Amino acid sequence: MYSQHFYALFFGTFAERDMEEIPLSGVDPNEFIDVMKVIHPPHAAVTVHNVDYLLKVSGQFLIDYVVRECEKFLITSTYFKTWEEKMVLADRYRLRSLLNELLKELKSVSDVHRVLKEMGSYDELSELARTALVDRLRELLKHPTPQVAR
Repeated sequence: MYSQHFYALFFGTFAERDMEEIPLSGVDPNEFIDVMKVIHPPHAAVTVHNVDYLLKVSGQFLIDYVVRECEKFLITSTYFKTWEEKMVLADRYRLRSLLNELLKELKSVSDVHRVLKEMGSYDELSELARTALVDRLRELLKHPTPQVAR
């Protein structure tokens, strides 16, 4: 089963186990349907238009497959979002692979300075993301990338 949440509902000791229909509160029905379309063949694509709500809904219902598909999309997408927007999503939904890929893109101390300045919301990042940024900065300070003369 794709969802730990629904597995617990259907096979656990919850009242919903014996219900014919289970109401889903706090979720847009169309967004939930889109999540189901990603799971089931022919597997709808994750796109720039749906990745945010697919992450939200699949996170809410513990649907790891969809979260992984969204993360793959964000890692491979070159036209989608800015570094900063991807960082916020990586942080909000705990997308470790995406976070690691984003940190690899920071090649110099000036890159770190630039993204921190552009983000403007460093304090809103989780401790995990802040620590990862500081660790990357420390790594760059230990092994600076030679600057090309212009």
